[in-house]
Amino acid sequence: MRISHILYKVKDKIWFEDGSFIEIFSDSLSGFVLGLLKLFGKKSMANKFSFYKNADYGFMEYALETDALDLEKENNILKKLGYKFNSMQMKKKLENGKKIKWKITFPYDLTR
Repeated sequence: MRISHILYKVKDKIWFEDGSFIEIFSDSLSGFVLGLLKLFGKKSMANKFSFYKNADYGFMEYALETDALDLEKENNILKKLGYKFNSMQMKKKLENGKKIKWKITFPYDLTR
């Protein structure tokens, strides 16, 4: 497992040669967009974006990645440690037209 990206609230994204990146989050998401996400079954994503939108500028969180095809092992570790989380499949089309898919897990509270 390795760090795939760090989320730091500013205004853009910085990519590195190995594919990792620093995501620079803008707080421009409107309440309307967040409401639409919730309406279409993406409540946890909307809540996460709302958290980002209301956070102070600076470091917010980081992400870890694995070469495994699924997150079963990682999710089981979180379950054993008593953390609640949400997992979802993601996809996007890159600027070069390539479509990529991945799975992601959002633990709800890592502050304890």
